[in-house]
Amino acid sequence: MDAAGWANIIAVIALVGAAVGWFTNARATRYADERAGKALEESRGARQEAARAANALERMARAAEQQEERAAKESQVSRVAWAIHHHRGSTFRLENTGTATAYDVDITVDVARFDPPSEWTLDMPTHMAPGEGVTFGATLAFGDDDTAVITWADAEGAEHRHTWRRPLPPKPTS
Repeated sequence: MDAAGWANIIAVIALVGAAVGWFTNARATRYADERAGKALEESRGARQEAARAANALERMARAAEQQEERAAKESQVSRVAWAIHHHRGSTFRLENTGTATAYDVDITVDVARFDPPSEWTLDMPTHMAPGEGVTFGATLAFGDDDTAVITWADAEGAEHRHTWRRPLPPKPTS
């Protein structure tokens, strides 16, 4: 074969190589474009999710602030709150732990043996200011319902009464 034949063969091989390279490059470019498009969609989705999360956090922060404001307002409102503690023996101490005075306070225990012996005579005050308390007795038998029921009014002579129920605390084990 002469030089012109070899040159034609080399030219054809070069042309085939160029065509394969162009085809491979076109596929790689198309693949890269598809990947870039998917990455762009994913980044848009991630950005939207981040915006939703940020909005949710802002709503939660606003709700927490509103709850704090309500709690602050409520803490300024005077309220009666109660606590019962075991005193000694079969006596218990009821205390007004709130910030308001309770009027016409009445204590009952849901057992038949609430009528205390004379040493437990309940000198019930007509009202209990914050920090004040009263000691009362209740003799409980196994199986008795040991629920103390405290009722009171917000003002002297008021018709509406509040009710607070709690089990009597157990005697401490020595």
